[in-house]
Amino acid sequence: MRVMSAVRPRLVIGAIGIVMALVITWFAATSVATRTEAADSPPPPTFVTVTEGTLGHTIPAAVTVTRANALTVRAPRDGTLTRPVADEMIDVGDPLLWINEEPVIAAEGKVPAFREMKRDMSGSDVEQLQTFLRATGHLPREVPIDGEFGPATETAVIRWHAEHDITGPAAAIITPAELIFVPELPASVLATDGVHVGSVLSSGQEVAQVLEAAPSFAIHSEGDIAAEFREGLPVTVPLEDETLHAITGAPTTLEDGRIQIPVTLPEPCGSDCAPLRNGQRLSATVTLAEKTTGPLVPVAALRQKPDGSTYVTTREGAHLPVTVQIADRGAAIVSGIDPGSEVLIVAPEDRSG
Repeated sequence: MRVMSAVRPRLVIGAIGIVMALVITWFAATSVATRTEAADSPPPPTFVTVTEGTLGHTIPAAVTVTRANALTVRAPRDGTLTRPVADEMIDVGDPLLWINEEPVIAAEGKVPAFREMKRDMSGSDVEQLQTFLRATGHLPREVPIDGEFGPATETAVIRWHAEHDITGPAAAIITPAELIFVPELPASVLATDGVHVGSVLSSGQEVAQVLEAAPSFAIHSEGDIAAEFREGLPVTVPLEDETLHAITGAPTTLEDGRIQIPVTLPEPCGSDCAPLRNGQRLSATVTLAEKTTGPLVPVAALRQKPDGSTYVTTREGAHLPVTVQIADRGAAIVSGIDPGSEVLIVAPEDRSG
């Protein structure tokens, strides 16, 4: 009897151990299966609310100024430069430089001043003189501009000289030292390096460059960013006192492989461009896409059908066609859906319809 009593507890303990092992094994297997099912299950759908938003796309760019020299200005006589060269925009009648406190005046014309002009002379230089006198208000409109230095032209010369305190016989004669004919006015002037007030000038010495009235502009680009440019993009170029608004032209490829994009102003920039120099680089902003306001959705919410049309999936499961107005940096402005609607976000690898 004692032997039987000792055996029974050992049998009971062994049975309990077997049962517990089976329970642990079942629990472990169930947990692994549950975790596997959870891993294989797709994540719950995520919806976002469509809001009203604004998108636009701009990039910085460097605009290069090209401005050729229209004329080299040379001292018409010996003397001392007594005032600064007009380092700005000049027009008809403006002093270009002062030698011994006597002004040398800008006039428009392609024929340089090369001789004295006086009564009974004729020529294209006389015609330019008459045009100058008409522009400055000294030659009456009824007097023809015909290149003939007649009595009316002589009277106009005397009137103009009187404004500069020139009287006597010399008042009826124009000398080559009084006028500098510039091909096109208004124009910008750049003093020659080393020429300044107090410089002792010799006749024929270079003192300044008259630049083309209207500079040209271009953007030079390379690499991936070059593909962003196309014809008709708005460009803003801030200057010191003004902002230029321009448009890009058709891109062309240069010999070195760079892309050149001309930048065109709708009208000449005039005095605003007077300080600009050839080769100068200006900071600019190019608008690749104008600012657009409308329903804003994540790009991840957009899906595409086989026919190329775009749609979003609403919370109700409907495929709602939309049109993308602009997309930038993971967001898009679309039409075809109202703000406040909820749309499904689609993972990047599941973007195709």
